[in-house]
Amino acid sequence: MAKRSESPANGQEMPAAHAKERASELWALLRDKYAPKPKPSLGASVLQVVHELRVMKARRQLVKGTAKQSSINYANVDNATCREQLRHITASGFKKEKRREFLLICLVGLVAGLTTVILMKGIEVIHGLRTRIFMGLWQLFPELSWTTLVIPNAILFMLSASIVLVWKPQAAGSGIPEVKAYLNGIMLPRAWGLDVYGAKLLSCLLACSAGMPVGPEGPIIYLGGNIGMFMTSLPVLKCLGLPYKNTLQRTAITLGVAAGVGAAFSAPIGAVLFVVEEVASSFTASTLWLGFICSLTSYFATVLLSRDIFEAGSNFSTKGIFAVAHAHQWQLQEIPLFIILGLLCGVLGSIWNVVNVNLVNGRWRKNCVKKTKDRQVAEVACLAVLISSLWFLLPMAVPCVSKEKGFPPSVDAEIRESTKGLWCRDPETEYNPLASLMFG
Repeated sequence: MAKRSESPANGQEMPAAHAKERASELWALLRDKYAPKPKPSLGASVLQVVHELRVMKARRQLVKGTAKQSSINYANVDNATCREQLRHITASGFKKEKRREFLLICLVGLVAGLTTVILMKGIEVIHGLRTRIFMGLWQLFPELSWTTLVIPNAILFMLSASIVLVWKPQAAGSGIPEVKAYLNGIMLPRAWGLDVYGAKLLSCLLACSAGMPVGPEGPIIYLGGNIGMFMTSLPVLKCLGLPYKNTLQRTAITLGVAAGVGAAFSAPIGAVLFVVEEVASSFTASTLWLGFICSLTSYFATVLLSRDIFEAGSNFSTKGIFAVAHAHQWQLQEIPLFIILGLLCGVLGSIWNVVNVNLVNGRWRKNCVKKTKDRQVAEVACLAVLISSLWFLLPMAVPCVSKEKGFPPSVDAEIRESTKGLWCRDPETEYNPLASLMFG
């Protein structure tokens, strides 16, 4: 008869064979747990150390990146002092404060319009001077005209990049993310101020004057928001007799963006809609009216200042960045072409975003260009030379047109004289349509 053993777990007897099997299993578990493990190879150890260093570096960068940002408390102040101050506000004092806030909003629109005038006039002057030098040298020495187009463009573009790299890195980009971040409660360090305002204005002026495929739309939006931030700073508010309030500052920044868009595109209503859709974190009916008044003030300031300050013979347009002189009635059979054009532009835009994010910024600039500031300036110079060379050679693919046959009788004589005879046999009687579009 088999011996039986008592199990300490439940107090019941079990066969001796089962007890022996269980003891063997427990011994195997203890042996695997406490037995000395084999040492990893040198290569595995190095890979483990490299992995741990990468994890530590990523943690430091995460902590460093979050430390640079700070959240903004947009909650209304509610304490005994504030309540006591509110009790002493009379109806006449409340109306007086609202009138001063209205004056502040109008000043934001006025300064935004003046900034737009300075920026657009500066772009026109530098671009016109550069074009006149290029066309004059083309008529005298065609073989040297390429240098007068490429070298000034490269210098202007390099100066624009150097301002951002050396002086104010916070002025890089369009500035729209900084505005949206602040309005949503995130304060980026040194993203606002008169120094950043000046760096953004000067950098945008030089970059747009170089004739590169860049525009001042984004920087104008940021400049308007920066103006709103400055106009609601403590020194300015003390001059106007207004107390500092978070809501007033957010409203001024939002309406400053509307003023910049309204002055740039000559569209006060469109500027308000843009702000409501893209920028504003909160919007009320009263703010809507204030935004329209601010953008309208900016637009009228742009028109009046450009007409009164500058000479009557100036070619500076008060119609905004984008303007259509003659609008032609579309035909019904053109609608499929418009649909195809929209689909093609959408596909090309998606491809461009993927290539720009994953290849250009994700690999090329991250691994090669952003190592030093010299490489970043050299990249800008190479882009300027490449694009300027394309501008110089592309008109060769377009045939020249006779000035007498190429214009209808309704076209003004000023437009006829502004045409360019680049790559034409007889520039006096012929003109190049593409050259006139790019250098006219």
